[in-house]
Amino acid sequence: MILTDRPEEVCAWLWQHNGTAEHHSACQTFGWWNAEGELRAALAFHHATERSCMCDIVLLDGWFPPRLLFLGLWYPFGQLGLRRLTFHVAESNLKSIALVEKLGAYREATLQDGCSDGDAYIYCLRPNNCKIWSKLDGKIQRKRASGP
Repeated sequence: MILTDRPEEVCAWLWQHNGTAEHHSACQTFGWWNAEGELRAALAFHHATERSCMCDIVLLDGWFPPRLLFLGLWYPFGQLGLRRLTFHVAESNLKSIALVEKLGAYREATLQDGCSDGDAYIYCLRPNNCKIWSKLDGKIQRKRASGP
């Protein structure tokens, strides 16, 4: 189940699992709870401008719940109309690097000593580079064109 009304809990959980999180009042959060009522995946969008925002991701079970993934792409690109998402990823976090690169993000820069593990990479995801968003947006556009 995806919930959007528990930002305090989601940000505390992100802090616990990611070692960093923005204040809950400065984020739009999406959390995914499993059938046992445990928070297992979350997204937090913060530092938004009219063109971009930062995104934090934690996935405990090694997979991205599909509805959370779609919501996580629709919110910045569809709802807000942003041109980019920015991710900071520790150089040592190979699973997260693989995830953002699979989404279509590309590495823009390296922050030397940018995190507790050492260097951090800055990744950029643009809607036109994200195949999943392109497919989802195409479905949305076709549905709008066909009427209610």
